[in-house]
Amino acid sequence: IKGFTLGKNGLASTINEPRHHYERWVLKDNNLIIEGKLIGDSCFTPLSDTFYVEYVSKEELIVFRNEIKYHYIKEQ
Repeated sequence: IKGFTLGKNGLASTINEPRHHYERWVLKDNNLIIEGKLIGDSCFTPLSDTFYVEYVSKEELIVFRNEIKYHYIKEQ
């Protein structure tokens, strides 16, 4: 399983993505923007991923990025 966690107060984290280190998120005009660092060989590069939000509920999130649809379901 790969993905991310969106926490309270704009905090974010990645799940099973060792090169991506998400730190924070914000929702602007139906765009979910997640920022953090891309971890390389002994260096960190700023990272900002933007997703268009199609649908959101307490249990699921459907977003698009680069014309690819991502469907996330909250783990129980």
